[in-house]
Amino acid sequence: MRSLGSNIKKFRKSGGMTQECLAKKLGISKIHLCLIETGKKDPSLSLLRDIAEKLKVEPSILLSNDDKWLSIQSILSQHNISSIETLLVDILKELERGSQEKVKP
Repeated sequence: MRSLGSNIKKFRKSGGMTQECLAKKLGISKIHLCLIETGKKDPSLSLLRDIAEKLKVEPSILLSNDDKWLSIQSILSQHNISSIETLLVDILKELERGSQEKVKP
């Protein structure tokens, strides 16, 4: 299960941002951001909203623990159409395999 901190880190990295860059945009220290990303400190609600805004995702996405949904959101935040297509094809293949296994006698 993913934590809030690891989700923040994932979206920060997928956006090509360093801890220092995001911390500066948020007006907090790099150490403060590191503590949040490692789960040693929780952000306030207002800071969580600011983080989500800077990472271009909804705060609820950062709080999610669904890896597939997070992958889709991460790709969407980068506007990378070919990656979205690849991910959707993989998901459809997985669903198809699951359906075929249920049909087998």
